[in-house]
Amino acid sequence: MAIGQGEEKEEGREGRRLSRRDLNPASAAEAVKSGLAFVCALCHNHWRALDAGAPTCGRIDCCGPPFGGVFPDYDGPINDFERQCFVCGNPNIIGNYKVTGENRRFGVCGRHDKSIAKEGLPHLLLLTR
Repeated sequence: MAIGQGEEKEEGREGRRLSRRDLNPASAAEAVKSGLAFVCALCHNHWRALDAGAPTCGRIDCCGPPFGGVFPDYDGPINDFERQCFVCGNPNIIGNYKVTGENRRFGVCGRHDKSIAKEGLPHLLLLTR
């Protein structure tokens, strides 16, 4: 069954309608495997958009560290972005990054640290490795 088809709805935070599949761990893991960032896979905005038939949440300014953002519209269960890789969710992080001028820190695993390092992103500050 596709996300949002024939599933009951309930009231979520701030009275918004949520799908019962909203933030389903299996669906989130599947989304990460298909290339969606871990943070997005655990965001209510992503699942609401899919339920509405949109391919993405469409929040252009809500992006992650590689693009200079800190997920400002994130609406989900992650309270501490430092404890797992923000890309894949791996809890075995090797370091933390933060975006220049922002306070939120993000964990990164060895695999994604290498890919970030290759990109040479000057707005990312490596805090620990």
